[in-house]
Amino acid sequence: MLNRRARLLSTTVLALGAFTVFSPSARADGPSPVVMDGNGQSGVAVLNPIAAPLLSATNTNVQAGPVTVGNESTQTIYQNYSTTGGAGAGGGAGLGGVFFVDQGASLSLHNVSFLNNTVTGGQGGGITVAAIGPSTIQIVSTSADASVTPLFRPGLTDVTLTPILDSLGHPTSDQTLSIKSFTELGNNALIASGEGVALSSTGKVVQTIDALTPDGVDTGGNPLTLVTLNGSVSLHDYTVSHPINIDGRVVVVDQTAHPSISVVQIQKGQTVYYLDSNDQVKTTTIDSVQIGSNGQVTGYITTDYINPFRHAGVATVVTTSILQSVDVT
Repeated sequence: MLNRRARLLSTTVLALGAFTVFSPSARADGPSPVVMDGNGQSGVAVLNPIAAPLLSATNTNVQAGPVTVGNESTQTIYQNYSTTGGAGAGGGAGLGGVFFVDQGASLSLHNVSFLNNTVTGGQGGGITVAAIGPSTIQIVSTSADASVTPLFRPGLTDVTLTPILDSLGHPTSDQTLSIKSFTELGNNALIASGEGVALSSTGKVVQTIDALTPDGVDTGGNPLTLVTLNGSVSLHDYTVSHPINIDGRVVVVDQTAHPSISVVQIQKGQTVYYLDSNDQVKTTTIDSVQIGSNGQVTGYITTDYINPFRHAGVATVVTTSILQSVDVT
């Protein structure tokens, strides 16, 4: 039974690691947030009342549910929790980025956010298991009195591609991807026109929101919202660009320039952007991802054929976003 619970952790923690609740009171001036720093240690397993007593005597990271965290008047931030599962023939499970909630237990979060927490699976029968879920969930500031709402895996819209030229004015194998809008899942009441948008790893506001517009539904029937910005934002530092191979489908990631691209950042079904012979932005998707012995992405195969040369002697460069989230504050 314990092994079954351990296997659940690697998936359930992800949902909670990406789950942030902000009450309306967090948006007004108030006391400084309470910071819970894990210092690289494991998170907490919230177990049902039957299972918890069996483990809590020997493990201080186990609590019996129901558990309530935070309050309406003060923001609580959990940061720097890092958990790795044990090694074995079947691989261990990462016992919590911050919280794991077992079946029959409950966890209530009030005015809580998460920063820089990771969960990594154990070593299986010969290959390294990569970190599961976003490796970093960041907010703009750990000491600000205003709340921050992270939006995960934003859908890029109104995309432009600008080739980067060398000193002689010739196109290189790199290009800049910029956006003027993006889509987010749902209709978050904490996001409004005039609020700032920061890229996930810098905390620096790069643009403000101009408008929010309903934008249909995703493939699962969930509502989408189009977030239009007041200007263009470059995502060059959050993209991977490479020439398409001569066969028109294979992309090889430069391991020197990008030595640590994980399976979280490049996935099957992800959008690939490129310029056609008329210098218009076109898209296709990733059909499969190639993983090296170190667990990092070494390349991918596109769903559609792409002409390897957009102009005579000018290679077609494809760009993939590795942006995991943006913060609205």
